[in-house]
Amino acid sequence: MLELTAKATLNSYVKTTRLPKGSSNLPTGTKCGVAGWGLIDDEQVTNKLFEARVSIYSHRSCVHLYPHLYNPCGCPDTTVHVDRGDSGGPLVCNEVAQGIVSFGYDTPAMVYTHICNYLPWIRKTMKQHGKTQLFPWRRQRRARARSSLLRACSCPSQEGKLSPSSTP
Repeated sequence: MLELTAKATLNSYVKTTRLPKGSSNLPTGTKCGVAGWGLIDDEQVTNKLFEARVSIYSHRSCVHLYPHLYNPCGCPDTTVHVDRGDSGGPLVCNEVAQGIVSFGYDTPAMVYTHICNYLPWIRKTMKQHGKTQLFPWRRQRRARARSSLLRACSCPSQEGKLSPSSTP
């Protein structure tokens, strides 16, 4: 989360995205985007934003890759590599921020933190800073409490090569 000192000037390079309104499990095959400034190779960093289109994989496929996680998210297709340095990048599906790049092992299979599990904390934090107008749905019924520290989104299958964004 960022608190800006002035209102952002939105344009083709600066945009906002919505947070999920509550608990959501994305259907298998949902198209999403992921972005980051990860490493180009083991030691070379970049100043270019890279992005890729991904599709949500089935929960069963994710559990196969990450059986030790309560609700894992991994991606068996190795054609797109979200890498070190991409952590913290967004997973955006249907113009809603659904996940945050968290980690992966020796493959491009990534785990995404499920944003909806942190909505109560986000609302509380924003309220403490006087920004409750950003969450008009806060009066709606709260989602059930989650027992896991890390709950991840459904698993994106990577469809293409992570490539430089068209933004500067």
